[in-house]
Amino acid sequence: MRSDSRLSPLQVHVLGALADILPHWSLTGGAALAGFHLAHRVTRDLDLFWTGRARLAELTRSVVDRLRSAGFAVEPLHGSESFQRLLVREGEESVVVDLV
Repeated sequence: MRSDSRLSPLQVHVLGALADILPHWSLTGGAALAGFHLAHRVTRDLDLFWTGRARLAELTRSVVDRLRSAGFAVEPLHGSESFQRLLVREGEESVVVDLV
């Protein structure tokens, strides 16, 4: 991560909690730009992308379990077989996490 990263402490904490989950994911979208490439703006969500995954049901359960084990409150918002949107809270702060 860049030293001038624009990711919030909560976003960094969520990414850290999921860093070693298997299979590995890639951070895409605005968070990748804000945290690792350009540091030019803030972002309100985290887009985690898994290559070659048509169905996310089991993976979503693993992500939710991992986040809850790390102390986060997790609320599924909506999704489909290949997309899940989660609201992740820590105290008064929250971040949307999209699994693709």
